[in-house]
Amino acid sequence: MYEINVKKMTSSEMSLLDLSSYSALTCYNPELPEIGKNIDVKKRLFETGHHTTLQHTYYTFAIDGLAVADVTFGLHLASPFYNSDQRSGRFCIDMFKTPDYEGFASYIRTFWPKVDDVVVSEILEYIKYGIGIFNHYQPTAVAIASRLIQEERPHFPEKNLITTAEKIANEQLRNFIPIIFPTGLIFTLNFSALVAFWQSAWTPVMKAVMDKMAAIVIDGEPDLKEFFREEDRINSEWSVEFSTNQVYTINSPRALLPHVNIDPDTLFVPPKEWQHPVDKLHFRPECMDNSIQRITFSEFLSVATMGQDQRHRTIQRGIPTFTRGFYLAPLLQQLQLQSAAENLMQRWEKIIEICPPTLAMNLAPYGAEVTYKKSAEINALLHESSKRLCWSAQEEIYNLALDVRKGLVARLGEDNALVQMLNPPCFADGKCLEGVRYCGRNIKLREQPEQYFVPRKV
Repeated sequence: MYEINVKKMTSSEMSLLDLSSYSALTCYNPELPEIGKNIDVKKRLFETGHHTTLQHTYYTFAIDGLAVADVTFGLHLASPFYNSDQRSGRFCIDMFKTPDYEGFASYIRTFWPKVDDVVVSEILEYIKYGIGIFNHYQPTAVAIASRLIQEERPHFPEKNLITTAEKIANEQLRNFIPIIFPTGLIFTLNFSALVAFWQSAWTPVMKAVMDKMAAIVIDGEPDLKEFFREEDRINSEWSVEFSTNQVYTINSPRALLPHVNIDPDTLFVPPKEWQHPVDKLHFRPECMDNSIQRITFSEFLSVATMGQDQRHRTIQRGIPTFTRGFYLAPLLQQLQLQSAAENLMQRWEKIIEICPPTLAMNLAPYGAEVTYKKSAEINALLHESSKRLCWSAQEEIYNLALDVRKGLVARLGEDNALVQMLNPPCFADGKCLEGVRYCGRNIKLREQPEQYFVPRKV
């Protein structure tokens, strides 16, 4: 069955009350205090807002069985105060081949109990339609991906061709799959972030997940129960807004650059070795002025790639909106699936009309287009670009980063210092840093930027 499981993965040698007391007393005494000499943490620290003392205690949870939607539009949406590693949809083909429809029905009835059986039946038919498209076209998509890999990446190792083609085919065809499919992740956060998440949870599933986390923490330290009071929770729900546009398809992600605030006199160009394998840009004093220079832009991308985009937590994002668009990824274009995509979106529109908004959000297809604004300081933008302009990144997130670069080239010029800083390591010195994950492209093309920075199909 489709069931959410949460378990604790780490433990601390000191309880939260011991460690936060010790941290606070360190601030109030000329010498390090005695371990075990505790103060009233709730009254003196928690209720007064002195929460740095509570942030020395971290919890790591293994979470399995919640929907992808409850990560993208839940745990990863608004807060940057966590660390997370999520299961990749590239590796879930078995789940797509034999979906647990009874599990979906149980999930819906558990968290949206007022949804009647007729609506549940319509939702299952909608899911089956997307699954049918995925499974019918998957073998052909693998064959097309194999051919395109060989065209775009002439040095790609033959032994890895089919495995990689399958991953790429799954990645692009899953745009027809609703994001109510289950996923798993490892999620780490500190105590004050845990309490804030628990108080703020905005969907039925998030509330249930946060309740499970809190219960695990309280089970280990019963005195912490008083930090989780029901009267402190925000009881209102929130969901992504749905545009009133007509359904349409898009052939590429887009980035619009409305504002570039760069001072060339204080812009610092760090050595490339400061970024790999450990990114030191946020740690070097020389880079501090870069952190107050920003670009702001709007992105239009699929829900699938929004999940990828959230991995860069040092970049700020605004509230997303569903546009009614669908990202027709390159393989889907090759398979001439525009009508199928529009049909899927129209089926989802009917679901939106008869479901609670938080459930309709959970039923969006991976390929549904969202838009939101981003604001990136230069150090964060350099980190993102070095990862996303690499061909080992997935196709759409690469093409989105490429559109950002093109916008900056149009605004600042190809030879601008910021543009040159955004280039991936292989363009700077002709060496791939990915090791066995070398993408297989012809790095010699870097002699001409217009030949190197080109859109990808796979």
